[in-house]
Amino acid sequence: MSPQTTPKTAPLDQAASPKIAHSSSEKTDRTFAPLLELAQMCAEQISLAAANVRLHSELRNKSVKDALTGLWNRRWFLEMAVQEIRRAETKGKPLTLAMIDADHFKKFNDAHGHDAGDTVLKVLASHLSDMDVPGCFPCRIGGEEFAVVCSGIDATRATDIMDGLRSGLSEAQILYSGKVLPRVTISVGVAEFASGEDLESLMRRADQALYAAKNAGRDRIVIADQEQSPRAASKP
Repeated sequence: MSPQTTPKTAPLDQAASPKIAHSSSEKTDRTFAPLLELAQMCAEQISLAAANVRLHSELRNKSVKDALTGLWNRRWFLEMAVQEIRRAETKGKPLTLAMIDADHFKKFNDAHGHDAGDTVLKVLASHLSDMDVPGCFPCRIGGEEFAVVCSGIDATRATDIMDGLRSGLSEAQILYSGKVLPRVTISVGVAEFASGEDLESLMRRADQALYAAKNAGRDRIVIADQEQSPRAASKP
């Protein structure tokens, strides 16, 4: 008769090990759960902050950008021009303001409609943006009136830049509703900042030069205080 065998049993520590591992996993989960929750809250707050920054930027752009042309608007121009005048006064660097007006724009609107007029303004704004001259900041300050702040640029150089704009625009073909619109020209008044003057004075001198350009026949550039200068005549 063969001896009776007793079934082997696993050691106590081995049998209990699964329960210990399971308990350790639960403990780890409990430890990291608050951290994961905190990380998620931080991510949500960062996302919300980024959205607020984007919203603030969009609202800021809407408040300082012209809706029709995408150029800086009058509000931005006034703030920026004052800052540039202070900088020019402090550092002794040149600063020039160019005031631009689309010639006979009211008559153009009456003859071709406001939508066609808006097309012309957009084309003019596009030419202003395409100048891409360091230190030049084009703005639409109202209606058919535009301004360019030329920081670090004297009147002679600014006049050359404006004449390139004038000649380029006068040669442009502007299409509207499948038709070519009549040639568009601009008049420009240029004034260089004089030490001690404020923005109001600079704008007044540039405006006076602009009116002189219009009175002289339009499609030309006049430098303030040099109305009789040859530079007042438009280039052929």
